[in-house]
Amino acid sequence: MRKIFPLLALLIGGVLTVLVVVGRTLDDSGATTLPLLTLLLAGEFGFIVTLIGATVSVKRGLADDFTVANVSIAILCAIFSVHLAWRGINLWPGAGS
Repeated sequence: MRKIFPLLALLIGGVLTVLVVVGRTLDDSGATTLPLLTLLLAGEFGFIVTLIGATVSVKRGLADDFTVANVSIAILCAIFSVHLAWRGINLWPGAGS
């Protein structure tokens, strides 16, 4: 499980990033497509999972040897983690864009 977790975290992070970005669009009445609590939970869960995925990938690289796939997964998980955290913060009314 430790060997495939970073890849699973990357896939989950990608799906949740799409969910948050698409669900945040406003409809005609000015409300988000998905409820705010759903978007916040998806963003927070994605942030945590991708942060753990990046950490596990880096630890595995330090223990064994860094490969291109290992480094790529770690970097992409870190990017998704930062992106989901930023999107989650900006979901709050009056907190930026």
